[in-house]
Amino acid sequence: SDGKVEEVRWEVTESPRFFEAMLRGRRWDEAHIITSRICGICSVAHQLASLEATEDAFGIRPSEQTILLRKLLYDGEMIESHILHVYFLAVPDFLGVGSVFPLIESHKDVVLRALRLKKLGNDIMEVIAGRGVHPQATRVNGFGRLTSNEALLSLQSRLKDALLDLEATVELFKGL
Repeated sequence: SDGKVEEVRWEVTESPRFFEAMLRGRRWDEAHIITSRICGICSVAHQLASLEATEDAFGIRPSEQTILLRKLLYDGEMIESHILHVYFLAVPDFLGVGSVFPLIESHKDVVLRALRLKKLGNDIMEVIAGRGVHPQATRVNGFGRLTSNEALLSLQSRLKDALLDLEATVELFKGL
């Protein structure tokens, strides 16, 4: 009443996937690999949640290095999935076309920017955890292999270079 929001509700309806049943009888060190299969877009989020739950169950506190690498891994997924959503799913609607494909001709710069940013997100996940989808290098209490300093510095440089694309993204959406 009086133009004030009294209630906000958000409902997500999704079919059950029964991953809990798939985990019964499996080893604790397989759980994060299995749960990453819940989704191909947000496999890192599911994998890291599983790792944290397993670590909590065993009273394990990962090192600061592991925590920071996991944050970077998750950031890569956030970049990739949000760019996928806003550029490949939302922008065509805002520009009145059925998909991103007509935009290759009419808004080539927008499509190329989207591809650069999406690739950056995928590359972060690949560098940190071996693959962009369903990573393989994560482990309870760490990683099966560590990323080289050179690879991390390269990602840092690419992230700095991406600032112009990210600023252009903000400007694009301000204009829509």
